[in-house]
Amino acid sequence: MLSAWFLSILSQTFLGYASVQWPMFLIDLAVLAVFVALVWKAPRSWPVWAAAFQLLAVASHVMVLLKLRPEISAFYTVLNMAAYGIMIAIAFGTFIAWQERRAVGLEET
Repeated sequence: MLSAWFLSILSQTFLGYASVQWPMFLIDLAVLAVFVALVWKAPRSWPVWAAAFQLLAVASHVMVLLKLRPEISAFYTVLNMAAYGIMIAIAFGTFIAWQERRAVGLEET
C-alpha cells in the first residue's frame, strides 16, 4: 500500500493531473488485484473490506475513463475516502491479529 502511494505521488508529479490518469488507474488496479488475492487466501474479513474500498477507487477511475464527467471534487473525495477506508480496514486487521497473538501467547505461559 505504501509503495502504491509513493508511485501515485511520483506519477502525479511527473505527469500532472490529466483527465484520465492512466498510471494511477493501473496502480489502483494492481492494488485491487493484491487485495483480491488476499481475500482469496486469507481467512479474515479485513481484506474483503479493503478490496471493496479499493474497488470504489477503481470505479471512480472508470467513470472518468467512460467520460461520465463526475465533479472533480467528487472524484477526489471518493479516492480519499476509499483510502481512509482501506487504512481503517488494515488497522482493524492488525489489531485483531495482535489480539490473537497475544491470546495465544498468554495460553502458552
